[in-house]
Amino acid sequence: MYKAILFDLDGTLTESGEGITKCVQYALEKLGRPESDLEKLKVFIGPPLMEQFMKYADMDEATARKAVEYYRERYSTTGIFENRPYPGVEKMLQELRRKKYLLAVASSKPEYYVKQILDYLAPEYIKGLTLLGGEPMEPSNQRGLVGFLERVKAELPGKTIWCFTGDLLEDLLDEANPRRTEVTDRMLACIDVLVDGPYIKELHDISLRFRGSSNQRIIDMSATRAACEVVPWVDDPVYATHTM
Repeated sequence: MYKAILFDLDGTLTESGEGITKCVQYALEKLGRPESDLEKLKVFIGPPLMEQFMKYADMDEATARKAVEYYRERYSTTGIFENRPYPGVEKMLQELRRKKYLLAVASSKPEYYVKQILDYLAPEYIKGLTLLGGEPMEPSNQRGLVGFLERVKAELPGKTIWCFTGDLLEDLLDEANPRRTEVTDRMLACIDVLVDGPYIKELHDISLRFRGSSNQRIIDMSATRAACEVVPWVDDPVYATHTM
């Protein structure tokens, strides 16, 4: 039995479909593309908004960006509250916390909305946060995330930050690497555990914890910074030799 659990937010901990579909409906109407059937808009629950607006409504990038702006216009005041925990979620989180499970939420939502929702769900259940999906170490994402991560560390120093990336730590530290930016060191300084390396299908191993293929590493970033060399994250001994 695993002692660490990562939850998705939308559709897993919370029923957010109403808020999402109504905000998409609002955005489409503002752009002169009304859609009365909310069922058809459920395709927007989960995937990145930009991607879905371009795919679903056949929008170019500029129009899709405007659609996202309209979406957030309604979401920030109304849609965020059209979102509630599924029945039993609060009790489940309390019980898992009582049993000393490490709990975290992984979401591609903008930080502002995630924070509000986590406040609504009661933050004592949350041990930390995880960055994954959409490649956190993409240069533009680094610049967008670093301020948020530094604020988390300043305001919630007890929270643990995990980050999953297809990049190698050595490449991110290489001055010649185009994916290294002026904020890379600041971002790495906020990360407690880094899971690095691309997923390789041929090396897939279902018995691995927190990674999909055996080439990927789980790095203890605090120990790595202190030792000036890569130090693996040490799992709970009970799982160190587990098999499936």
